[in-house]
Amino acid sequence: MNIQDKIILSERSGKLSLIREGMFLRCYEQSLFLFITNYRGDLHVSLRQFKNLDGRLVVYGGFPASQLKKYLPEAQETDWGYEIDCEIVCSERYQAWFKKTTQSLPAPEEKDDQFNKTEVSEKVFYFNCELCQFLESWSPGKFPRSVDDGFIMTVKKALNEME
Repeated sequence: MNIQDKIILSERSGKLSLIREGMFLRCYEQSLFLFITNYRGDLHVSLRQFKNLDGRLVVYGGFPASQLKKYLPEAQETDWGYEIDCEIVCSERYQAWFKKTTQSLPAPEEKDDQFNKTEVSEKVFYFNCELCQFLESWSPGKFPRSVDDGFIMTVKKALNEME
């Protein structure tokens, strides 16, 4: 789903839209405003500028999909995520919130809709037996942070040596 479709879903009158994006549910624009003002005010808000929207600033926030029933047990599943019937957004309140929110966040980098293609590189990397064994036994919190960091540094070093 592209950013235009996400914004259209988020602007529907009387609906709060939670769009499934991997393991997360995200709210955009008016749906984010409704979520923050009616359900959970401490949601982290991000700001992004999109070239394909003529440089428009877009605010969004999200949370793990596994937390949905905790915050919004009444949400109804759709083919793109979840929605909730709710109040109609007061345009003046939304515009004031949007202005305050965008002014309080760091200036965004301008992004394409999906990703910046110049940042994408393809490398094929084969793990040795020792690295494979570590990955097979790994789980969050099982090893000290220093061990996890050492693993990442080993992989990063091997990738850099490929260049």
